[in-house]
Amino acid sequence: MNKELLKKLALSFGPSGYEKETADIIIEELNRLSIPVTRDSCGGVIGKIGSGEEKILLVATMDEASFMVTDIDGDGFLRMEALTAIDPRTVAGKRMTVGGDMEKVDAVSAIKVLHLRSGGERDEMGVDKVFLNMGAKNKEEAEKLTKKGEFVTFHGNFREMANDYIVCKALDGRSGCALLLEEAEKLVSEVSEDRTYILVFAVKGLAGLSSAPFTAFREKPLRAVLLDSCGADDLPDPEKEKDKQIHVSLGKGALLPMYDNQVLYYDSPEYQVLVASAEAAGIPYQQAKGCAQMSALHLTCGGVPMVSVALPCRNPRTEGVIIHKNDYESALELLHLAAIL
Repeated sequence: MNKELLKKLALSFGPSGYEKETADIIIEELNRLSIPVTRDSCGGVIGKIGSGEEKILLVATMDEASFMVTDIDGDGFLRMEALTAIDPRTVAGKRMTVGGDMEKVDAVSAIKVLHLRSGGERDEMGVDKVFLNMGAKNKEEAEKLTKKGEFVTFHGNFREMANDYIVCKALDGRSGCALLLEEAEKLVSEVSEDRTYILVFAVKGLAGLSSAPFTAFREKPLRAVLLDSCGADDLPDPEKEKDKQIHVSLGKGALLPMYDNQVLYYDSPEYQVLVASAEAAGIPYQQAKGCAQMSALHLTCGGVPMVSVALPCRNPRTEGVIIHKNDYESALELLHLAAIL
C-alpha cells in the first residue's frame, strides 16, 4: 500500500468538473512510469500500456463530494448547492475549502441553531440552508476572495488510526485512483503482446456524469474493470435484532459486487472466473450489492462486459471517510486478477 500516494491524492482539490489538481498528480505518476498519457475533451486522464489488439479498460474516478457557490449575501456569507449526492446532515459545522479559478480559501459551514428555527425549518435540512463563513465582513470583502460558480469541498486531514484504519475526505473515490496507479506499475513490468490496458481516470464520476463511456466508445474494449467504493453497514444498530444480516464490513476484504444500481455482474463469465481465482489465491473478498452507476459504460458499443472491485468505507462523501488497510490490499490483489483474466 503506497500511503504517501494515497494521501497526496486524497488531499488534492478535485471537485466534480474541476479535477485539475488531482489529474496533475496522476499524470506525474504515469509519466514516472513512462506510460503515454492523453486527455479527453472533458478533462479525463487516459494512460495506455501495451499495443495488443485485445483492449481492457480499467476505470477509476477523480472527483470528490463537492458543491458550487450559488450566492454571496450582503453579510459576506456564501450559499451553495451540492454537485454530488450528499447527506445534508453531514455538512454543517465542517471545515471547507473554496476554490477554482480564484485562489483557494478556508471556510466553515454553519446553519441556524435549532432553538431559533421555526417548526417547519426544524424538519428541513438541505445544503441550501447551509451558510459558508470565510470571515468576510460583507459582500464586497467576500467577492475579493471568491465568486459565484467557484467550487467547495470538505477540508482534508489525512490520519492513520489504530488497527490499520485510515480516515480522510475523498477516500471513497481517490482510493480507486491510487489502486489503479499501483496496478499500472505492475502491468508495466508484465506487458502482454496481445493486450492493451487502457487506464481511465474519469471526471464527474460522483456527479453521475462520468467521462469513462466516451473512452469506451472510442476504444471499443473487450471488457472493463470498474474501481469503486461502497458504504459499509457493519455499525451496531440497537433497533434491529442481534442476528441482523451484515452485507459489507470493514477489514474483511474488498467487495466484488454481484450487481449494483444499473449493472448485473453475476451473470458474466468474467465475474465467475474472478471469484474462482480469488478463492484459489486465498484473497479475502465480500459479495453484496454495489453502489456504482455505470450503465452508460456497460451499454456502450453494443455492450461492454464488466466486473467491479469496490473498497468498503464508512461515512462516504463526508470529511471523514474511513477505510481499512486490509480491504485496500485485498482490492489491489483483486484488481490485478481482474486485469489479467
